[in-house]
Amino acid sequence: MYDYFYGQQAELFSFYRVPKVLFTDEKFSNISSDSKLLYGIMLDRMNLSAKNGWVDELGRVYIIFTIEEIKCALGCAEKKAVKMWLDRTQTYWTGEAQLYLCKKLCG
Repeated sequence: MYDYFYGQQAELFSFYRVPKVLFTDEKFSNISSDSKLLYGIMLDRMNLSAKNGWVDELGRVYIIFTIEEIKCALGCAEKKAVKMWLDRTQTYWTGEAQLYLCKKLCG
């Protein structure tokens, strides 16, 4: 038997935020749901990077998120993790590991 949430119990959990536009705008229809979820996970990491002062010389916040971290976060194999990495059409990266999320997507 399953129990239910009562009162403010739902606030005991933390959640990933995934921009609604990824599901409602036609231009993102070719991106897989897993890649959209990955974007939300990376957006969460972006908050941590901002708090830690991970900013480049232009003032842009960046994250470091490896294929191994994608595999772990989504419980998937390397082939799928690489596909999602390449599917991130609204992100770009420079150098070896700095990844910037495109703010334009969110608004």
